[in-house]
Amino acid sequence: GRRSARERRREAELALGHHGDRVARREVLVAAEPLHETLWRQLMLALYRSGRQGDALRAYQRARVALVDELGIEPGAELRRLEAAVVAQDPALDWTAEPAGSSPTVAAGASRIGHGSPRAGGQTATARASAAAWATPRCSVPLVDRVAELRVLDAAFEEARSGTAVVVIDGDDSTGKTRLLAEAVTRCSEQGSFVLVGDCGPDRRAPGAALRQAVDRWAEHYLLDADGLRPGARAALATLSSAYAERTGTPATEGARGDPYALAGALAAVFRSGTDGAPSTLVLDDVHAAGRFTLDTVRSLIGDHDDLDLLVLLALRGTEVAARSTLLDLLVDLQRGPRRHRISLGGLGIEPGVALLVEGAAVPDGDAWHLAMATLVEQAAGRPGYLLELAAHIAERRSVEEEDWVPSGLADLGLPDAIIDLVRRRRRSLDGVHQELLGAAAVLGPSFELDTLVGTADLGIDEVIRALEAAASAGLASEVGPERFAFTSTVVQHAVYQDLSATRRARLHRAAGAATADRSDRPVDERLADATDHFARSRLAAEVDADPEVVEARYEQAYDDAVGKLQSVPGLEARAPDDPERRFLVLMGLAEGRRRSDDFAAARAIFDMAIDEARRLQSPQRLAEAVLGTASVMVEVGVSHQPLIDLIRHAARGLDQGDPLRVELDAALVPELVWSGDWDEAMALSRAIAADPAAGPSGDGSEQPRRELGPEPGQVGE
Repeated sequence: GRRSARERRREAELALGHHGDRVARREVLVAAEPLHETLWRQLMLALYRSGRQGDALRAYQRARVALVDELGIEPGAELRRLEAAVVAQDPALDWTAEPAGSSPTVAAGASRIGHGSPRAGGQTATARASAAAWATPRCSVPLVDRVAELRVLDAAFEEARSGTAVVVIDGDDSTGKTRLLAEAVTRCSEQGSFVLVGDCGPDRRAPGAALRQAVDRWAEHYLLDADGLRPGARAALATLSSAYAERTGTPATEGARGDPYALAGALAAVFRSGTDGAPSTLVLDDVHAAGRFTLDTVRSLIGDHDDLDLLVLLALRGTEVAARSTLLDLLVDLQRGPRRHRISLGGLGIEPGVALLVEGAAVPDGDAWHLAMATLVEQAAGRPGYLLELAAHIAERRSVEEEDWVPSGLADLGLPDAIIDLVRRRRRSLDGVHQELLGAAAVLGPSFELDTLVGTADLGIDEVIRALEAAASAGLASEVGPERFAFTSTVVQHAVYQDLSATRRARLHRAAGAATADRSDRPVDERLADATDHFARSRLAAEVDADPEVVEARYEQAYDDAVGKLQSVPGLEARAPDDPERRFLVLMGLAEGRRRSDDFAAARAIFDMAIDEARRLQSPQRLAEAVLGTASVMVEVGVSHQPLIDLIRHAARGLDQGDPLRVELDAALVPELVWSGDWDEAMALSRAIAADPAAGPSGDGSEQPRRELGPEPGQVGE
């Protein structure tokens, strides 16, 4: 019909070399029919032949998004083969003028790869194209600060020349496991390795699905000729890949597909055939989601065929190992043999994390942005996946905010939907009661005490402990001390908190304020500060973007709420509403609450206000408390600030030599001196504190005269 005639004409145009001048027309066609894979293939080929390899790969991604979103399916084998060929810059894609008399429509077969015709080349070359097709899109984001891990992978590849070597890459969500795997795949491929890659995600639960997927992915690019494989490997391939068996007519080994040990033997036969002077490589991602069949196959491959020149790379979430006995057994077995390695991926440090954010968000240089980025790295626990999403979110926000806008932390920046959705998926692994308890924990902050959570959630302690254990298995929280727990990052805490309705937040904050006030085992000032913060946030939960006067009024009311809960504490009833220390205590409660929520920039600003209030009170003790609060914020962020050093010294001079607050100020001064590079003074002060805690910064323990509190030095925020 007319449609097939038009398609033949477009193929003929490609065969005749009309690729560059037909790209715009082909873009119109795919826009009109986004589910027509032939049109996408022709567009990709036209782009590639016009010297636009990147645009050709982006066209494939656009096609994939259209098919997945509209039909819920991946692109067909023909389009996937073409993508791999574009990645590998396969010469078969290049246009060459055909001799006179040849048929244009045959030449337009365009790419013989694109039409599934046989191609020259051995297994290693085609496995390299298959591996590149998997690795290239995953290498599009930077790999930062993983030098030590890459050394382990390089060493393991060399060890695999003497027998099977295994590397387990263990890390939680967004720590960069898949990105590190992609780098390893690229490196192994470049050294001539025959690489098979499989994903063990939840949609690969059929027995051995990830391993068969790895072979299918390679077999799509390697179209067998009779001499391409050793005879035993052909039957092995048919056993592993039904698509391969159908295409070549090779029968599978009887009954082998349901036997993990037979499947391991088939894989071993393929690897023995695939080696080309370098070790072969098997890569499995998300192994924590693999079924028993796949795990048994891997165990047999490694244990029963350890004479292979083979590198096995397994990536998994370590938090889920304890709940999977089969996986735990496999990891225990892997530790017993030679050439075994384990890489535990954590977050990035402050400096590499800041560098990743700055590069991704393209923000200007300056102390304000450096401090903001350092805060975000701390709140994201340095996880590269979170940082990349936050960088994109910052860039998006900067396009609509004022030119001088700088986020003060997650509370100001907000979380991108991608991170919220990721945390939601993890939470869904918990039952309903445990999900609700995690919401109560989020109200308490990034870290929290067991007794306070029990009081807030109004559940029995055993049920709370079970919920926290389930959250730990899901990689959402962990135990950080006796009866003290924390979310795995402030990002996770914010994502859970953001999912709470305003009504639930208000009720939980009020319950948290009451539970905090009831904690008779804690100092009254701590209880007053925390309870004030929770009661205020309960009042503010439904008020979006409240102006400063409203916020201050709510905190005044919250202070009354907190004092009302604590009236039985001796001395508190004397604090009348017109007490001059009232505002100082309200500010300290607000600042401490912001610090506990990791909103460091806001906490620092409010502690500055408390410093002003202490000066008006002419109270050296209150000034010291406010300065120590500011110092605690800067310690969390890990950034030195000279005005803070001057302020600590100024506050210390206002106290008696033996005052415990002065000792605390001296201790707070040490890390600031270290970060500022003044090692000699930091060491001297540290030794003086160790030798005589009453000794001042001079280190001689002599009495320093007290003086009135003046306006200098300037506030930290200036």
